[in-house]
Amino acid sequence: MRTSELIDKLVADHAVQPPPKPIAHHLVMAIAGGLAISAAWLLITLGLRPDILAALGTWRFDLKLGANLLLVIAAAWAALRLSRPTTTSLSAMPALLVPALLLLVAIVYELVTVPPSAWPSRAMGANGLMCLANIMALSLVPLVATIYALRRGAPMSPALMGAISGLLAGALGASIFATHCTEDSPLFVAIWYALAIGLTSMGGLVIGRHALRW
Repeated sequence: MRTSELIDKLVADHAVQPPPKPIAHHLVMAIAGGLAISAAWLLITLGLRPDILAALGTWRFDLKLGANLLLVIAAAWAALRLSRPTTTSLSAMPALLVPALLLLVAIVYELVTVPPSAWPSRAMGANGLMCLANIMALSLVPLVATIYALRRGAPMSPALMGAISGLLAGALGASIFATHCTEDSPLFVAIWYALAIGLTSMGGLVIGRHALRW
């Protein structure tokens, strides 16, 4: 085969093959798939809280759900940034401050408007450990899915990328569990939800250190 014929054949083969989908597409599909599976598992095993429609009109429930969903978006944005080898760690972090600041404002408002005698009960709730365990369980499938999707990237720090994947998965699991949980105080969310998300993020760090190498 002549060189020109070989070049023509390679060009033709390249033209036939579809271009690879961007990593953002795979991450969105991972989030959607993880959300669907974990939400279905919640509905089968735990179910929605009985007063879900009434709760949607309260600022505490809306804040609990909204802050977690905002963290999903912020973590997804940070993950996409970190998937590029030219992105520094610090440049991808500012977006994560937005949901944290929102929760901080809600905590301050709760402390101002609720008597100090009620702070401990609001913070500890009646089912903190159950909340912790269920959020981590609901985060498992999203964590596996997001790490698998982000393997197509080339992060400067695989461990940090794994931690952000865990943060994303934990926030997704927390968002799903929020529709079952009747504890809506920002103090409860700041302790138990944050702890569950943090532990999931640590798990993502350990997995990502090995799974996201390139």
